[in-house]
Amino acid sequence: NNIVMTNLRVEMLSYYYSDGMVGKLPSGGDKIGLLVLNTSSLGQSVDDYVYNDGVNSAQGFMYFVNGGNVSTNIRIRASSGNSDWTVKYYLCYWDGSKWVTNQDITSSLTGTGFVTNLDPYTGGNTNIVAIKVFLTPSPSLSSGDTFTAYGYADTQLPNGSWVLSDVVSVRGIVSASKPDLYV
Repeated sequence: NNIVMTNLRVEMLSYYYSDGMVGKLPSGGDKIGLLVLNTSSLGQSVDDYVYNDGVNSAQGFMYFVNGGNVSTNIRIRASSGNSDWTVKYYLCYWDGSKWVTNQDITSSLTGTGFVTNLDPYTGGNTNIVAIKVFLTPSPSLSSGDTFTAYGYADTQLPNGSWVLSDVVSVRGIVSASKPDLYV
């Protein structure tokens, strides 16, 4: 008899973008919260700073993987923006060297959710749903203002209902400075 596991985990990648961004450089371990299964984003959250001219965005990635040993349906949901922050979510694909945005799935994620069948994760960059998050502040916000976008992973039970399996978050923080280097 095989033991069937349907645990789902979500991983966050701290990412740094150049010109116009003040951000957290990737540390030695890019992915945080590995195998942390929660109903909150505690321990699975990243911050990114953004210079506020209403154009630049704080950015991060959400990774959804099946940590079990059988294929399973997952539903990915995410929080919407508000009057001060615009939030966009893009499905990504791996081009052999980096994750590339492919399709705007904001309306799906902030609506009923994006459903996919996911094989067990075995390492590398396959069997992953990668979503790039853009948090853009309105020009009226001040330095230090923040917004947190949450990503939710639901697992489908045998009876067809969904249960929350994991939560991650990306927080954008407005910065008053816009450093730039040149030679």
